[in-house]
Amino acid sequence: MKKSFSMWHGSLAAAFACVWFGAAAWGGEPYVIGWGMDSDHQDSPTDPVVVCGGASAITAGYYHSLAVVDSCVYAWGANGDDGRCNVPTAGRTNVVAVAAGREFSVALRNDGTLASWGRSDVTGKLVGDLASDVAQIAAGDRHVLVLKKDGRVMATGVNSYAAECTVPEEALSGVVQVAAGERFSFALKQDHTIVAWGTVAEDSGGVLSVPDSLQGHATKIAAGPYHALAITDTGDVVEWGWTEGDPIPDGARTGATDIAGGYGFSMVRTSDGKVYVWGNNDCGQKDLPASLAAGASQIAAGYGHCLALGAGMAPHWMGDSVPGDAYVARAYSGSVSATGMPVVAYGKANEWPSWLKIDSRTGVLSGTPTATSRTVQVSIVASNIYGVVSRTFEIQVLDTPVDPPEFITKSIPDAEIGLSYSFRIQASNSPLFYAIDTGSYPLPAGLELAEDGTLSGTPTAEYDSIFYVMASNITASVTTNYLMHVGAPSAAPEILTRELPDAMLGEPWSVQIETDREATFAIVAGQCPAGLDIEPATGVISGTPSESGAFAFTVQAANSFGATTAAYDLAVNAAPSITTETLPGGNVGANYSQTILATGWPVPAFALASGTIPAGLSLDAAGTLSGKLTAAGTYAFSVAATNSAGSDTRSYTVVVDAVVRPQFTAMTFIASNKTLKLEWTTPVTTNTYLYWSTNINSGSPTWKSLGRKKSGVAIAQTNNTPIYYRLRIP
Repeated sequence: MKKSFSMWHGSLAAAFACVWFGAAAWGGEPYVIGWGMDSDHQDSPTDPVVVCGGASAITAGYYHSLAVVDSCVYAWGANGDDGRCNVPTAGRTNVVAVAAGREFSVALRNDGTLASWGRSDVTGKLVGDLASDVAQIAAGDRHVLVLKKDGRVMATGVNSYAAECTVPEEALSGVVQVAAGERFSFALKQDHTIVAWGTVAEDSGGVLSVPDSLQGHATKIAAGPYHALAITDTGDVVEWGWTEGDPIPDGARTGATDIAGGYGFSMVRTSDGKVYVWGNNDCGQKDLPASLAAGASQIAAGYGHCLALGAGMAPHWMGDSVPGDAYVARAYSGSVSATGMPVVAYGKANEWPSWLKIDSRTGVLSGTPTATSRTVQVSIVASNIYGVVSRTFEIQVLDTPVDPPEFITKSIPDAEIGLSYSFRIQASNSPLFYAIDTGSYPLPAGLELAEDGTLSGTPTAEYDSIFYVMASNITASVTTNYLMHVGAPSAAPEILTRELPDAMLGEPWSVQIETDREATFAIVAGQCPAGLDIEPATGVISGTPSESGAFAFTVQAANSFGATTAAYDLAVNAAPSITTETLPGGNVGANYSQTILATGWPVPAFALASGTIPAGLSLDAAGTLSGKLTAAGTYAFSVAATNSAGSDTRSYTVVVDAVVRPQFTAMTFIASNKTLKLEWTTPVTTNTYLYWSTNINSGSPTWKSLGRKKSGVAIAQTNNTPIYYRLRIP
């Protein structure tokens, strides 16, 4: 069953070609030539080092490619989140071969060690014995084959690829080459037999079943995702597994020296440098570039693209070159750049203004514009015998620019540590200003230069040197230097903050203590409210106060010259909260005094909010309800406590009862001391009762005061005359 390309594009899969390397047997500079799928520019290297030739090894991944130039790896195409194109330092020197997996890359160095990058659950395992004494490498879908110098094969990969990485005993010695498919592995032995192992895919067409006719006759092997190829000792090519069914071209079956496999297609390079491609052509893999007519020294197959090293190269534009703006009545010079082999020639592809011309050999544009304020569209072709490329460029024709900048400011004032500094450097012709950091002449620490020329900030260290400033406009850039001295502080800091705003309990609060120059800060007397503190380096007092009230403290600001202080009062306000929950009742005629309590700062003032307080009482601002109860009843009212931070209200009910006279409850004569003990009820415990006595046998009874008492009393009994006793409320 044929797979579609869209199934695989999202995974950015990798190469299956094992790259052989060596000197070209034909003349010419080896250039990287790519064709086929180019959705991620995998067949179009843009790095000038790669484009300009000199590659010694190549490999093609699913959607990325690698080349070795001067022992350094260059990568292009889809990079993915895994970073398969991010070549590490170890891959930039002494590299002789490369291989690419689905989401990773591997480089073999000339000392037999490996450099790897990309998918970490593969590359992270290429350590120890797997990464030393290596003679050859091959990359499959998510596994790597390593051929050791002693002819032993080792393998590693993601955990689900155990079968592909389980090397059979036959491949543990005498192996001369390895190749990797999507989920299978091959080893070519010295006796020209092939060992195969791995997972058999449903549509792999029996790729693990090596044709019997090959055993003992294979000289080179290669693998695509689902099929394999081999060169025999007669120079013939054998193919097995899943392919598109195309027959092997006749020319490819004689003198084959190199093979590579992609998704459903195969490549062969013969001894005379000719390249053949057959099978899947969904991306134009079989449409060979004209530059291959000069022959190829290497080939590589990815998922849907092909690479080759050839002696010729069709034209390539170098980067996104822009010719630059032109100015009326001023000689113009710009250039475009393309490369190719043979060397490209440049020409016009559309109608150009009469003033503009191009050098066909160098791509240099020149002339003197005569029209203003218009955009010139110029289409340019670059061509050689292998092809033609064109690109359209825009040249803005502008009015003649202003003159170059000229510095007006010749010197700048000195500064001192900790003192705010601002000075504007000026130059003519409206430039932008930039500080040039040469490493040896930086700006004074703490100062910055704005594009308008303002040098500002607060110096933090002594300085006695020059620094360089560039003024630049559309015409030119000019540079000058300034000598500046930053000295130690010449005065103690002056505290500019005179008072502090109130804070609120439980709410974040922050105030900057301002000074006329930089200082370190400390509280040297008094104490901040709990929850607040001062930052020594900045003078910011901040935090969330956890206590309310009035606080006094002193702040010191100091520098190397001296110190000054400032005293502050800080109020931490809190809205009132009435804490008295209930009020007691009373009786008519009794004195009454109760104080209602509340928290909060400033101290709250109390007032009647609603209802009626008991008759005879009054409520003062301190919250005291007092007076003499004059009328019985149930009184419901609300009291409000208020300060600048808020208010709180609580409702109360006070019951005032009528007068209840005391009752005798017991009268006992005590014979031993001839006293009479009286006991009575006390209905209102807060009152003091007055006792009187009288002899009722007399014609006109008189009352006798016995004094004020709250409980029972013993009265001396001197005779047997009956005496009546009464209790009265005063």
